[in-house]
Amino acid sequence: NMWGSPFHLALRRRIDEGRFPGPRVVTTSPIIDGPGPDGTTIWPNSALAANPDAARNLVREFAARGYQETKAYSWLKPDVLRALGEASKQAGIRMVGHCPDGLTYEQAIDAGMTCFEHLTGIAEGRMDGRSLLGLRPGSIEAMKAVIENLKMDSVRRLAAMLSERNIWNCPTLVVW
Repeated sequence: NMWGSPFHLALRRRIDEGRFPGPRVVTTSPIIDGPGPDGTTIWPNSALAANPDAARNLVREFAARGYQETKAYSWLKPDVLRALGEASKQAGIRMVGHCPDGLTYEQAIDAGMTCFEHLTGIAEGRMDGRSLLGLRPGSIEAMKAVIENLKMDSVRRLAAMLSERNIWNCPTLVVW
């Protein structure tokens, strides 16, 4: 599960205790995101990490509750992502999620990311100096920029690195 809540922890507990039939449940924490233009996160009920200390505190809190991974999101700043990654490693849990806006996969991996969701942000750093920052995700303008500028040799090198380092991708088959 890539968007954790207390419900998922309770479900996992009931399954593990044999009180409810189900698969092995691995769940991330609630989404941890940085502040957007209005000072809030993209999704309501996400945890806000505006600075490295907030990120470290959230990881400690979520790990203590029993979440097995921390879920990084799109508006995290590089220093906050690094703090999230370091705290996750110290807590013995993985950091997974979106590659934050404006960062390359390599930068996110260096910060501690071990799994990316739906290949979000994969084009960043692979488009002849172009960036998708400032373009609405999924917009015609963003898609056109990727189609016209994406360098497949760079994508192939990244794919080889992801495989070599055992970095996963979660396609997200069900959201709601």
